Amino acid sequence: MAQAPDLSYDEVKDHLAIRIRAHTEFANFQLEDWFAENLRIPAGGALLEIGCGDGNWFETWAGALGGSGLIFGIDKNEELIARAAGREVACRTMFLRMDFNDLSAFLPETFGCAVAPYSIYYADDARATMAAMRALLKEGAWAYLIGPTERNAEGLYRLNRLIFGFESDDPTRRRTSRIEEEFLPAAESLFAEVASRRLPRTIAFPTVREYFEYYRATLLFRESCQKAGRTPSPAEIEACGWEELNLSKEVVLVEARR
Repeated sequence: MAQAPDLSYDEVKDHLAIRIRAHTEFANFQLEDWFAENLRIPAGGALLEIGCGDGNWFETWAGALGGSGLIFGIDKNEELIARAAGREVACRTMFLRMDFNDLSAFLPETFGCAVAPYSIYYADDARATMAAMRALLKEGAWAYLIGPTERNAEGLYRLNRLIFGFESDDPTRRRTSRIEEEFLPAAESLFAEVASRRLPRTIAFPTVREYFEYYRATLLFRESCQKAGRTPSPAEIEACGWEELNLSKEVVLVEARR
């Protein structure tokens, strides 16, 4: 039997900051705005963020929770957790360095909401992860998953092929469809109410150099460098003749009620 591809991911702090900046400054709309209007959790509740990174979503969650609420962030990257812990937000925060493939550290029915922005599709087993999330939620509480569609970053795949001369490895491609192909069906079988929608986001970079900086900060580029056994220089990338400035960052949002 063929071995399943490794879908795990260790984030790089500086790379994450570059991508967050591009999404914040150049995207046609902010997902944070959608959550500010639609996140369903009682004021004063406890929210679990799975794969919280450096806490860049905390301000959005705190706006819904209020001063008496609690954000519990988990991530396996120690440096990012430390940066998240240093953020000042208008509610209580707690953190745990852990791999979210095992959520057994928490008691059942602890949280009034669980969110997994750009993280859950790195889990080993979709159904097991969704079942574990459901167990941690209180009755009637909501879980939110955000991840890419197959159209997300399609321009980067073309650029990557131009730079390296080969298609990206299977783990990279597979991640782009896991939310709809694996996690959504699992949620539909486990949760009382489930809805999904595609959000056609676009990043319009002001210069090709900004586009390339974003590209070099992606897992796609890191994995391709490993496969090729070399790291193209910025000058080599800039000399490839690429002229596109717009990048599709279409995402799918899944909402699931326990």
